[in-house]
Amino acid sequence: MSRLITQLSRLSEGVSAVCCVLILLATASGFILRPFNLQFLGVDDAGGFLMAWLLFFGLAQVSNNQLHIRATFLTDLFPVRWRTLCYAASHVLFALFLAVLTWLAAGLFLASAAENSRSADMLRIPLVYPQAGMVAGLVLATVAELLMAARSLGAVRRGDSFDVWER
Repeated sequence: MSRLITQLSRLSEGVSAVCCVLILLATASGFILRPFNLQFLGVDDAGGFLMAWLLFFGLAQVSNNQLHIRATFLTDLFPVRWRTLCYAASHVLFALFLAVLTWLAAGLFLASAAENSRSADMLRIPLVYPQAGMVAGLVLATVAELLMAARSLGAVRRGDSFDVWER
């Protein structure tokens, strides 16, 4: 199970890295071409769309590698098994939260597709493109969270001392 979580995390990291590079190129092109009064149409929208993808695809990687802000002053007082149980509970709760966000994002995606919603710029890019990335990133993060919760609950059941805070 840890191997699958790692693969999902790497996929998340890879998509996020590609988005970062594309955002950098889009921003740099606008910055470099500005003195010449030149610009690419849609660069601003593309940067915003890519930022949405970056944020939502990055969720699985951030959670797996414990890169988010957390306060552990209370759980540090618990025995390792209890800390592992708290870790599993946090993954279950976060997975439920992500499932609700996925449901809402999917509804937004379907509404945008039905209404053929488009961006406000000159190119009028369909909004389903960034929204599809948001839904895909949320699905990936939800699956990864459920797998991490299962891994932690399995460790609690076996009496193992799996504890992410000891990494």
